[in-house]
Amino acid sequence: MLKYIVLLLGFLSITTACSNVGLQFYILTDSAEGLSKNTKILVNGLEVGNVSRLSLTKEHKILVRVQVALKDPISIDSKFLLQPLDHRGEKAIFVQSGVYPQDIQSGDTLRSQIYQVNLGSQISYDSFLPRLENFLNTLDSQDQCDSLLIEIRRLNERLDQIKEAD
Repeated sequence: MLKYIVLLLGFLSITTACSNVGLQFYILTDSAEGLSKNTKILVNGLEVGNVSRLSLTKEHKILVRVQVALKDPISIDSKFLLQPLDHRGEKAIFVQSGVYPQDIQSGDTLRSQIYQVNLGSQISYDSFLPRLENFLNTLDSQDQCDSLLIEIRRLNERLDQIKEAD
């Protein structure tokens, strides 16, 4: 009998340790524009979790379930910024840490906005390629085209050198 109790306690401690999924909390917001299930959550540039569910409440608010695997706490007054992650248009939620001494607990619901951040300096490839094509069509002579191609090759080689250095 004692053997079974020890086995049961061992099994429970293992399943409890394995089921520790980190911190799960909710953000109640007005808009889910740009959000989707599996949107990445980043803290200081490090991916720490994702959006695990989006649902609509009776009041027509968006309830966003966030799952993070963090050992360090997140302040309850942190801001959540939805901004482009890469040139393909994928977005991520960047957590801007707050200063309030109270931390988000598992199961908490924050009434907060997920702020849309549009980086105006980023160039969309969809709009860049037609502009490049128009520019290339305006070149008058073969010499201009040749000098442009030489410059592009030089820049490409420099980018390759930078990649190798990283």
